[in-house]
Amino acid sequence: MREGFLDALAFDYANALAARLGDGSLHTAEGGFANRVFIGERYIYKVKATDGVPPSEKERTVLEMLARRLPPRARAFVPAFIDCDVNEDGTYVQAHSRLEGFVATQLSDPTATALGEFLADLHSIDSFEALDEFDPRTERVSLEDYLTRYPSRFADKLRPGLAADDRGLVEAATTFISRRLPHLPPEPPLVLLHKDLHPANILLSNERLAGVVDWEACQTGPREWEFAILRQRFPRTWEVMAGAYGRPLDPDLLDVFGVLQSLRFWKSFPHHDAFAREQREHISWILSNHGET
Repeated sequence: MREGFLDALAFDYANALAARLGDGSLHTAEGGFANRVFIGERYIYKVKATDGVPPSEKERTVLEMLARRLPPRARAFVPAFIDCDVNEDGTYVQAHSRLEGFVATQLSDPTATALGEFLADLHSIDSFEALDEFDPRTERVSLEDYLTRYPSRFADKLRPGLAADDRGLVEAATTFISRRLPHLPPEPPLVLLHKDLHPANILLSNERLAGVVDWEACQTGPREWEFAILRQRFPRTWEVMAGAYGRPLDPDLLDVFGVLQSLRFWKSFPHHDAFAREQREHISWILSNHGET
């Protein structure tokens, strides 16, 4: 969210949509770096400043598709899109159904198992409608082109202002990816990814999985991309998730996407020191496992 965007203003925008929907008693919940989240009696409200860029309807598209395409056992874990407002200054407010539960602080093995089973259902969706980013039959970039071109783009955005050691790490990360591209499996299957699973986006009730929220980052990609993020964020239980998922994961793709996604995260939020440090440490860990640090 842009600098100077006040929580009080975000709260006013959420309240305006809540009043239109007959909701009330809003209170603040944990949001991300780019949005504010408020909880009402009936709905959840996400407020995002778009800085003049037309607001993305991707999350709405995703939620409406999942409501139609997920098996019933998985559909219960996904909020429904309710309504949205676009304010004069471009601020975008969405209302989603309110799921029961509280954000996770850590995942038990049974919860990790349930999440792995949920991902198996999500990744079984076989048509992505408007979300198939990596389609070589269109003007959109292919997965091969993305892996070839985008690591350097992320690195170029990161380099200005980095210390010498960090510049060296970024260079090592892009080299690591480029060296492994010829050895990756050709045309790995593309699935629908949540792509931002972390404790604040996982709801628990009585220590059981109750919801998976915040679908704004959803896109298509190899299943290893999802699990590369899970391996970083849930190091103790990600293998439990993978076991419940029940499909093989390619270890080379897992490492390539681990480095790629950390570059992407780091590039997007370089001034959030703790978050940037996590990305540096994760890249270093993967490279050290391959004897490259």
